[in-house]
Amino acid sequence: MKAWTITGAWILAGALAGLAWWHYVGCENGCLITSVWWRSMLYGGVMGYFTGGMLVPRRGTEDTNDDHGTDRS
Repeated sequence: MKAWTITGAWILAGALAGLAWWHYVGCENGCLITSVWWRSMLYGGVMGYFTGGMLVPRRGTEDTNDDHGTDRS
């Protein structure tokens, strides 16, 4: 699966979670993020992006313990 589809799925899941939070928990006034549905979805999407970035390993980032050609003998 391509990396952008996985990232998009995390963003969509976060946005839907933000919408659910606004619908079930959000306040009417005084709350900066959860008082308006689109702001709650935007925040949820950003949090989904960050969460997906922490949980999904990226290609080529594993540690191979390669000393990049330096000779230590």
